[in-house]
Amino acid sequence: MIIPFSLDLFHAYVFESDEELEQLTSALGIETLGGWGVYDRSEESLESEDECLERVFNKQIASLDAFPNGVWMAEQARAAAEHCARKGGNDILDAKLIRWVKAEYQLFRTIERKLCLHDIKGPFEEIDEFIGKAATIMNRRKSRAGHSLEYHVEHLLKTQGITFDSQPRIDGKIKPDLLIPGKFAYEDKSYPVEKQMVVGIKTTCKDRWRQILNEGKRIPEKHLLTLQEAISGDQLVEMREANVTLIVPEKFHKGYDLDTGIRLMSIEGFVEKIKKTAA
Repeated sequence: MIIPFSLDLFHAYVFESDEELEQLTSALGIETLGGWGVYDRSEESLESEDECLERVFNKQIASLDAFPNGVWMAEQARAAAEHCARKGGNDILDAKLIRWVKAEYQLFRTIERKLCLHDIKGPFEEIDEFIGKAATIMNRRKSRAGHSLEYHVEHLLKTQGITFDSQPRIDGKIKPDLLIPGKFAYEDKSYPVEKQMVVGIKTTCKDRWRQILNEGKRIPEKHLLTLQEAISGDQLVEMREANVTLIVPEKFHKGYDLDTGIRLMSIEGFVEKIKKTAA
């Protein structure tokens, strides 16, 4: 993290763990998706993509008096993102997924300002009252982030004509995030294992990636889709040894050391693999 104090003085800070980074981003209410923005004076008179999104979102939420469900937010964010995309939204799937996630976060923040700003202005009679309000806001943010990615990945797969089940109950009480082509195939012992995939979806991995190892015992190779921009070499080695294949937007691949032997693919590559497997 780099903080400017003047034109020629900057302070740089290095985080030692994912937990430290998550605590900071949660406290500041930001999400890091590897994007940089450049202001171009020559386009000063044009509406930027962010300005377009803000205008559309303000219309969408004008009548809201309570937080909508996650599916509604995901749908509205995708519609606005495609409407405001400068390239018309015809990006590769990797760019689409990132655009949708970022747009939904902007929508969520717009709703949050509308519905919660008066709550945090106080006055608070007790410290516990303030902490309670803050905890509610933070928990809502964390919950939304995880489900947001799931909704967008599911939508992306549907647009590609891919059959899957979302969180089906298999092997007793196990509920993987995605099972391709679905529970019917998994429970059919004659259905080829090599034509099936169990997919975990996590915005960030940390140690939670190991959860997927116990999901879908019939399927030895596990797939994990994440938006984490980088993972340590030691953890990548662990993933490789556990037969995990990572699915990461291509723009984040530079944060992954391929010398570890980790199997790494883009969103586009993942979709292509599913289609070839099903053929």
